[in-house]
Amino acid sequence: MVDVLSWILYFIAAPFLILLALVATVLNATIIASRFYVKSRSSTLEMTYSLAVTDTLSSIAQAASLFWNSFGPMALGMKHDSWCFSMALEVFRMGFMLTGVFHIAALAFLHYLRIARPFDHARIISLRKTHVLMIILWIVPTLSMAIYFWSFPGAGFQATNCNAGPTGMYFYYNIYFRSLISIVIVTMMVATCIIYLRLLKIVDSIRQKAVGIPKRDHKISDTSEKSDKSGKSLTSGDQNNFNRGHRTVVTATIIYGTFLFGWTPACCLFILTAEGMPLHDAKQSWFGVVFFISMLCMILKTITNPIIYATR
Repeated sequence: MVDVLSWILYFIAAPFLILLALVATVLNATIIASRFYVKSRSSTLEMTYSLAVTDTLSSIAQAASLFWNSFGPMALGMKHDSWCFSMALEVFRMGFMLTGVFHIAALAFLHYLRIARPFDHARIISLRKTHVLMIILWIVPTLSMAIYFWSFPGAGFQATNCNAGPTGMYFYYNIYFRSLISIVIVTMMVATCIIYLRLLKIVDSIRQKAVGIPKRDHKISDTSEKSDKSGKSLTSGDQNNFNRGHRTVVTATIIYGTFLFGWTPACCLFILTAEGMPLHDAKQSWFGVVFFISMLCMILKTITNPIIYATR
């Protein structure tokens, strides 16, 4: 039974995940291509396109990692004489994933500014500042991973031809390293959730104004008629703000929901497979099923994001 399950994981599940990752790549690349046909530019739109680029590269890294480390060796009999490419794939995979996490939080902040400060949000976060932020979000995570993988004498990239084998990757399974990564991810999740909850309150207050809650009694006079007319004008403007804010909140909530769906299983598995944790160095076939589910959730997240962009 174990052999059958292993066969299913490597010969069916692995290529299925690779295919899904390639589909995610194509979908996100389509969203990126649409940027050349969109004339308007805004901070939120630029950050959204940048997130699509992140998902594209993350999907490519996921597909390459699955093929090189799982499907190739087990199904095709490929033999690797060096661990350098595998480690490089992991550096980029983790770097791109962290970049995506930071993009989600940054996008939440931009959505908040757009609704909370509708008249001067472009001044607070200009396109130039947004592009600088995007560059930082792109460079720092991957560069940090590369430095970390290069920081241990006789291991990682410092091993001769990277051939220290699995034992030369001990730093990757270090509990403190994995705890730090998990804390960063959870912190970004919580921060994003707080921002959207705050944004929801703002949109709700706009809705109450738009429907006239609370209503004020006006005395019948010329002055009150002017006040009433101005009130109607205000209500119309508030209704437009509410519609825009409601659409933003719904879209952002869906994106955040896919973020939680994709990252929660992977984050839990990442910390549980650290050195000294219950699933460290697990060899049972059922662990392959757990790994398959966590990878499936992450890839489905990158597939749903471009669909959300296109429909919303």
